Amino acid sequence: MRRGDLEELLIEVGLEILIDEGVATGTERLTFKRVFDRAAAEHQVYVTNASVIGRIWDDMAEYQAAVLAAVLTNDDEEGLEDTINVVAKVLVSADLSTSASRVATLTEVIRAGCEAHIDALTSSRKSSLHMGLRRSPCVPTRSSAAVGTSCSGTPST
Repeated sequence: MRRGDLEELLIEVGLEILIDEGVATGTERLTFKRVFDRAAAEHQVYVTNASVIGRIWDDMAEYQAAVLAAVLTNDDEEGLEDTINVVAKVLVSADLSTSASRVATLTEVIRAGCEAHIDALTSSRKSSLHMGLRRSPCVPTRSSAAVGTSCSGTPST
């Protein structure tokens, strides 16, 4: 397996573990052993520390950070098609003959689109994880990245 493919697979396995178990206690349960065991059981890919450490990531902390970055990227498009279809239905039945009806249509497009989007996000396990991490003090923001933060939200030394 190519290095890039292995990296993608192991990040995906890490995401699956976080989706299944959550990150309430941080990523300390996201160990190479657990990830490798799951990759073997579910993907029939057998990985050793030697094939990862120093070749893809320097250590487990760097791997855990890569998984968290993947969560925060959130390329999950689950529900996007449903959201688009809801908005399309509003537009197909829209009365655009007057200024007032166009404003009403725009208002309904925004309302229906937001409702469908929120429904899609709240039903997606990956999106729920993403939203939880975005509000977590364990994930540094741009302003705190230079200083570092602990999971309690206080500056680390």
